[in-house]
Amino acid sequence: QQAEEKQKELAEEMSKLHSELDALKNKNEELSESRDQQKHWHLENKKWAEGLVEKNRSLETKLSDCEKQVSALESNVTTLKESYNASSIKEKDAVKTLALNTKLMSKLQSDLDELRFQYKEKVETEKALQELIAELHIKLKQASVFYHNLESQFPEIASAIEERD
Repeated sequence: QQAEEKQKELAEEMSKLHSELDALKNKNEELSESRDQQKHWHLENKKWAEGLVEKNRSLETKLSDCEKQVSALESNVTTLKESYNASSIKEKDAVKTLALNTKLMSKLQSDLDELRFQYKEKVETEKALQELIAELHIKLKQASVFYHNLESQFPEIASAIEERD
């Protein structure tokens, strides 16, 4: 009977150990499953972190490129401002020159108008003198013809004039 009891005790203990073993197997499976999930999430988080690191590098590269572009643009703006200032000075000088040229052209136009007026007066005076000379020529010719006629009709007048000279 003792052997039966011992066997019963051993059977109970074995049953208990089997239960504990099953519980430990279940616990082991749960822990393995939990470990696998944690490993999965660890790998996911690692990929995500590596992605963030890569994205950060990419953004840092872009930031560096943007900073270079901003620097280049600032340099261009400075150059453009200097060019604008130089152009403004040239424009002011050109406006002054244009104003001076306009005054000069006005003076030249005024002088030209005055010279045209004087020329017109001289042409009119010359024309009047030519007409006067033409009239005098005609009258001298008439006087010459009259004198020759008078001389041929009255020769004594011609000899009296010659004696006086």
